[in-house]
Amino acid sequence: MKVKLAYVLLLLIFILNLVFRISFVVKTDNLSSDFSYFHLRNLENFINNGELKYDDLSYSGREIVYPMFFYYFIGFFTNFMSASLALKFIPEILISFLPIIIFFIVKLIVKNSYIALFCSLISGFIPVVLQRTLNQGSIYSLALPIIFFMFYLFLYLIYNKKNVYLFLIFSFILALVHPIAFIFVLALIFYTILLISESMSLKGIKREAILFSIFVITIVQFIVFNKAFLEYGLNFIYGNTPKELLSFAFTSLTDTLTYIGIIPIIFGSIGIYIGIFRYRKNSVYLFSSLILGILLLLVLNLIDYYIAMTFVALSFCVLTGVALKQFLSYLEFTKFSNYKIFFIISLIVLGVFSIYPVFGVAYNVIDKTITNEEIDVIQRIGGRIDDNSTVLADIEEGHYINYFANSKNVADTYFLMAPNVEERLSDIKSVYNSWNGNMVLDTLKKYRVRYIYLSERTKLKYNLQELRYAKDGKCFTQVEQYKGNKFYQVEC
Repeated sequence: MKVKLAYVLLLLIFILNLVFRISFVVKTDNLSSDFSYFHLRNLENFINNGELKYDDLSYSGREIVYPMFFYYFIGFFTNFMSASLALKFIPEILISFLPIIIFFIVKLIVKNSYIALFCSLISGFIPVVLQRTLNQGSIYSLALPIIFFMFYLFLYLIYNKKNVYLFLIFSFILALVHPIAFIFVLALIFYTILLISESMSLKGIKREAILFSIFVITIVQFIVFNKAFLEYGLNFIYGNTPKELLSFAFTSLTDTLTYIGIIPIIFGSIGIYIGIFRYRKNSVYLFSSLILGILLLLVLNLIDYYIAMTFVALSFCVLTGVALKQFLSYLEFTKFSNYKIFFIISLIVLGVFSIYPVFGVAYNVIDKTITNEEIDVIQRIGGRIDDNSTVLADIEEGHYINYFANSKNVADTYFLMAPNVEERLSDIKSVYNSWNGNMVLDTLKKYRVRYIYLSERTKLKYNLQELRYAKDGKCFTQVEQYKGNKFYQVEC
């Protein structure tokens, strides 16, 4: 394949991925997750005040500790568009560069542009990546491309030692983006251990790059999250997330296939086997180390399950290249060598058809996006609040209350440095599940709750149609409603 043709096809994959994402983003004016509005509030506060310190609304008042690089980066584009538009579209462009990075990683490993393009194509349409980043202003849209670009730089050090400076610069940037930088550190540690256990050499420049990268990321993260380090220790990695929200059970094969995709799982697994047990490739050890590190964090409940599946899926996309390289090489020594082009075309068709299932994922993300009508009812309840009272909503809707009602919530999904997270989560559950109004009133007084939000999402989550203790109308009065979304005012 001519180099120019390879790059033209790669550009087409980038455009295909970006157009796919943008075509869904423009279907709604709003962002598709509650946490998106945490970022939007922070971005607007950063633009107006130049810093993030204390949030009067989240958890009815708490300190915000969050890396600022993401807001500096997105904030630059607010010179040309509104903050909400920047948060909708810029992350989609950023994450669309990920298939390009995967292409160069695979091409570096297998020296085959056909295979690299195939891996690039499937990496752009992984269901779990789409589910966690589409129309959500997600910080992972920046963190994932940086991490995998650093893996590329690390692998390329053996060919061009000058890249070590670029590698170290991005180590510093990654540490400023998100605590997920420790996944990169963990991968490098496991990589070193695997090489030593296999009596394989770790050459000087790579050894120095590993040590310096680990040092830089650790120091910068400690500076950014020093208060969180002192309070939680290494547990700050999972951001003080309640254990019940982090806990997971190993899902069925069907669920795993849904999150990652059939092609990456099958060929990625074969790639691990071939690279480790037959050819002992350093590059395979590197991405196998990433998978091992992720599995360790999962077992220790130190990482969100879906984020873990994101890293595993992307690693499998890279390792798919190793399997396909071996498969096509094997064909050369068989009677099927004359049909090689048939197998290549079949792979391309298979890759194109692998895109189809992600349409369902994308439509599901957009369908669950908060509507303008729900925003309107939340804003109306915000207009009623003229004192220091609080609105109680499910923990996955707390940022909606902060942003649209400009009101205090009991709890939301940013847990780092938040007060009494486990207790608040338990109290919120009791408010929605309880039959006893008197017990609920005691809980509400603790947080000075004036209004309770019962949305369609919350009804589905707690399997109810209305607050059971509100039927008598004595202490709880329905004051706002749009379809199934209701607000109750606490009268007692």
